[in-house]
Amino acid sequence: DNTVSTSGGGIFNYSYGGITKPKVRNCVFNHNISNSGGGAMYNNGYLGTCTPTIYNTTFHTNETLVAVGGAIYNFGASGTCNPIITNALFHNNVRNNSVTDDYAELYNLQSYPYVSYSSMQHNSSKYATSNGNGLNGGVNNFYDNNPLLADDTDPDGADNIWRTGDDGLRLTGSSPIINFGTNTATPETDILGTQRVGNRDMGAYEYI
Repeated sequence: DNTVSTSGGGIFNYSYGGITKPKVRNCVFNHNISNSGGGAMYNNGYLGTCTPTIYNTTFHTNETLVAVGGAIYNFGASGTCNPIITNALFHNNVRNNSVTDDYAELYNLQSYPYVSYSSMQHNSSKYATSNGNGLNGGVNNFYDNNPLLADDTDPDGADNIWRTGDDGLRLTGSSPIINFGTNTATPETDILGTQRVGNRDMGAYEYI
């Protein structure tokens, strides 16, 4: 629920001549808004190296108002910006008031994120490196997906407290992304501290 007039409503990650490699685990980016791209997260490798790793993270209703990358904007010109995104959940992110826009989730400018085992908003045909939103060979993604969340109209639940058992961004038992993730290098517990069992679920919450 942050709003910024520039880029990166949740995280502004800029390596400028150096190295940045934040690790994002079991996080929720909900309804962050930017004007210039990257509603939730802005990654910039200008004159340096920017390699964030993002695991089991939920991106929900983040928005860019004017530019591109409703959830994440990756900039790699004159440097390197190659994020690794695994077991993520993208749902109802927005670019210019549209959840169906090609850049409602990702925009990559000379950047090559590897996105795998993640739940994506669009049909697989919409993602292409030449289109600026490529997943760069990432495997086992779930496309054009409704993750069947507990209540995505009330993300923090009836108690209005994040990271409690009534959070609306939890998965329901009917969710198609339960046990659809990978266990490799991913967290053993979820955002609530619940032990992850079997193959990991996608997103920040493990269904038990």
